[in-house]
Amino acid sequence: LIISPKTEAEANGGQRWVPIFSDFAPFLEAAFDAAEVGSVFVIERGRETNLNQLWRKHTMRAIDRAGLDAWPRLLHALRASCESELVKEFPITTVARWLGHS
Repeated sequence: LIISPKTEAEANGGQRWVPIFSDFAPFLEAAFDAAEVGSVFVIERGRETNLNQLWRKHTMRAIDRAGLDAWPRLLHALRASCESELVKEFPITTVARWLGHS
């Protein structure tokens, strides 16, 4: 369940269900298994800060370590790439709903 405060005024209350894709399932399962009993979130680190900034910082660090140049609008580009891959397997209307497009 994705909860988006930015869209909470919409009919769905800013919430949408997104499947866990097989590529990511092992990582989320490992985080779940490593979480303390009673934890609400499987990934606690960084919750006290702006998650977009934290994500960008770690992604930029990984790109630098790989010796690559980061492209402009990094998150936007990755999201668009993900959408392109998803529409190869799922109807565009379903993908649009998962990604929060109206």
